[in-house]
Amino acid sequence: MLNKVSEYFFAFFRKCPAFLFGLFALLGVSCALYPHWALLLPLGALSLPFLPRQIDLKNCRVRWFLLMGIFLLSYAYGIYTKPSLPLGASALEGIAYFSPSNLKISSSPFLQSYRIQGTIRHLEAEPSAQAVPCSIYLPLQAQRPKISSDFLIEGTLLIQEDGCSFKPKKETIWHPVKNTWSLVEWRYQAKQRFSHWIAGQIKDKKAASFLAALATGDLDDPMLSYEFSRVGLQHILAISGFHFGLLALFLGVFLKKIFPEKIAYITLLSLLTLYFLFLGSSPSILRAWTAISIYILGLLCQRPSSGLNALGVGLLIEMIFTPQAALNLGFQLSFLSTAAILMLLPITTPWASFLLPPRNLDEICELSTLRKLIYLLCVYLRTGIALNLAVHLAVMPVCLFYFHTFPWMSFLYNLFFPTGVGFSMLLLLISSSLYWVMPPLNSLICTLNSHFTAFLLSLSSNLPAILDLQLILPEPPLALLLSLEIALFAWGIQARVAKRESH
Repeated sequence: MLNKVSEYFFAFFRKCPAFLFGLFALLGVSCALYPHWALLLPLGALSLPFLPRQIDLKNCRVRWFLLMGIFLLSYAYGIYTKPSLPLGASALEGIAYFSPSNLKISSSPFLQSYRIQGTIRHLEAEPSAQAVPCSIYLPLQAQRPKISSDFLIEGTLLIQEDGCSFKPKKETIWHPVKNTWSLVEWRYQAKQRFSHWIAGQIKDKKAASFLAALATGDLDDPMLSYEFSRVGLQHILAISGFHFGLLALFLGVFLKKIFPEKIAYITLLSLLTLYFLFLGSSPSILRAWTAISIYILGLLCQRPSSGLNALGVGLLIEMIFTPQAALNLGFQLSFLSTAAILMLLPITTPWASFLLPPRNLDEICELSTLRKLIYLLCVYLRTGIALNLAVHLAVMPVCLFYFHTFPWMSFLYNLFFPTGVGFSMLLLLISSSLYWVMPPLNSLICTLNSHFTAFLLSLSSNLPAILDLQLILPEPPLALLLSLEIALFAWGIQARVAKRESH
């Protein structure tokens, strides 16, 4: 039995070695940041196929030692980069070396303020602190410094269970650190200008706020976040591979019309990199940019890339540059949902085909025009159901672990809402490209987009109370959560390999 399981795993990971390396790197960093015995479960499950029961014993041992080397190096790196805070402390006063990563306007029911996110590399205090992610809040009416470098700031680090914040001393001077630079100020000004442009084009205020959030990756509307969470659509508000893929498709079609193929790909990669710099390097954005970049580089080198290998490379890069993302919920859901789409479709596609059976080409050709259109709709629904089930199988246990509740309407809304959002984004891209060339057509498309997006948002905000159904469970143990995910993805690997062998 063990040999059969090992054969499936070897056949799978032989095609996706970068994905396996990324998983061991993730486990190493996770064990360093959150030491818990349950994390030994995925480590043991991934090591099981490499136990010395294979015919090729020497090769098996070499691979296992390589993977354990990645795990131990990642563990050591996680310990080295782990935030260092004194036990029991709630506030520390001193001079902080602050490295900013993002600047945005944060809204609350009572006021708006600047929120400067970043990391305190070192706090000169007694006791000291190092590598602490935190935020600095400043009143909108305050005169803030330009966030274009690292700073030395005197103030107080406030330590709370839900995160840390740093309160600068009143009237203190932010001293820029020499030979440091940051894109935070440029990124903030560019996002503000683009958001104002959208607000001027899209007349509906709520639709404009939503489209600006999609385009810039920053959302400062708590009510919109709440409405989306009620129907399980929080992921729509985060920049992901879906957004990058749509932008790459639109730009790729346009660039191929005016440039030779290789120049078009190089230009596309450059534009997507510029968009990545504009958005910032949050976990989901970095993963999406890495995946699409690997795909384009594969086209340039005429070597097709694997989606799982691209995901593994993104995972490795994430663990190198932002290892603390391993404990970030957005990163976990983004990685899980992408892996589910790539690995669990062989399981869920037959289920969807049972509900909406596919037809062969001869049968389709014999259908009338109306029935062909209906069949195309059925194909869309079948694909959507398969994707929806794959993602929910992986994501639902994690949501229940963190929030102990999950909205049943998520299954329905995720069938059509992402497509509607994709259409809104496409209209925004088309209108922005026509802004200088054909202003009347741009105005017409913006009006259409305003009405369509407002209608789309009304579907999430006007959910009747009778349909607001939630699955509520007590917090499951971490060991149970990891065991479910291991069994699920092992099933996906077996189904994927079996499908490939059948063909």
